[in-house]
Amino acid sequence: MQLQEFFTHYPSRLLRVGVAVLGLFSVLFGASLLPILDQPNFPYPSRRVSEIQDAQPLPSLLSNDLQAHPLEFDISSVENRLILSLCPMRPDEMGAQALALLRIKGSHLTRQLPLPARLGLMFNDQGDLTFKDEDEQFWIEIELKEDGSLLSSIFVECGENVQRTAFSRQPTELPLQNVGELPCSEPFRVLSKIKWMGADLVNQLDGGRVEQKVEIASSKLNATVSEWVFWDGKHWTKAATFEEGRGKPLAKIHAASPQGLEWDAWNESGEFHVRFTTPLQNGGTPPIKIEEWFSSIRIRSDKKISCLLEKQCLVLREGDWILKENNRWRILRKPEERQHLIQGKRAGDLIILNTIDMKHKTIQGQFIFANRVQGCPIELKATSNKLERRASAPHSDRTARMGRLQ
Repeated sequence: MQLQEFFTHYPSRLLRVGVAVLGLFSVLFGASLLPILDQPNFPYPSRRVSEIQDAQPLPSLLSNDLQAHPLEFDISSVENRLILSLCPMRPDEMGAQALALLRIKGSHLTRQLPLPARLGLMFNDQGDLTFKDEDEQFWIEIELKEDGSLLSSIFVECGENVQRTAFSRQPTELPLQNVGELPCSEPFRVLSKIKWMGADLVNQLDGGRVEQKVEIASSKLNATVSEWVFWDGKHWTKAATFEEGRGKPLAKIHAASPQGLEWDAWNESGEFHVRFTTPLQNGGTPPIKIEEWFSSIRIRSDKKISCLLEKQCLVLREGDWILKENNRWRILRKPEERQHLIQGKRAGDLIILNTIDMKHKTIQGQFIFANRVQGCPIELKATSNKLERRASAPHSDRTARMGRLQ
């Protein structure tokens, strides 16, 4: 009764007392829940989290973050993943340091390094060996020995310890790149447009050197294995002397084969080298029927024949060159005439009469197209032998006279 009168006389205290009571009940209820929340409903996730938190970080080459722990892989196994080659130097020795080309097996990654060199390594997220610009904890050092071999040392730093493995080997053959893989700088961009048309067959007729006909963008030139071409700022051109190419981007034919023409190229400083190949462009010899051009082939002696060549009556000797100019066949017998053809001052389809075989009544030779890089052999049957006709003529005359007498 006194409590009712208390709230009746003091109604403003009713709110305060209610809040106090609710607060007391909240504290008591929260305290009762603590033992329940302390035990997990599903024990495995919390156990895994605890294990991860308590686990110590292991040394890992995947992130190249090596801690002060024992090394857990054999660094000598990296040796089998690396391929080392030695690049040829510019002949003017502008690049004083030798260049090494480092490759990784099973990938297209390459690095070209002036020797001696140091390069960082790492393993990516897939576990593949790759290169890294920093060389703090995992790296390779390469140097050139006096015998021409390459000495390589692989280092791994683990805390205060550094482990090293070394191996020496002869450099492998340089890989061949395609023209599409050349650098994007202006000289090499133009050089990537190179086309190999084939060997100049006309130049070889008089025992001349083997020249390769190439087209580099708008430039056409003949070059041999011993000649150089250089970048003059706008075009690639053949150097009359090596001094013309000094201090400029330079290229040279390394080798020629039916599969392609191999080139070596350097930048102006000699600090970059590339070996690339370009395939033959002419697509083979076009079909042609030489026998349809010749008719009435007669062997006049062991050194001379007469024939009709596309309706032109010609008397040819063994060793003759017959050039088609302005739709007419002309015999080139003077040395200066042949030199003009070799030098490119005259042009056209060419027939060379090599041998006259009286025994088998055949002639052999060679046909070279006007482009000078395509040709085919010639072997034709003579239609008659004038010497045999002369030998049989007296017998025929005697038979005719005897018939008239009878």
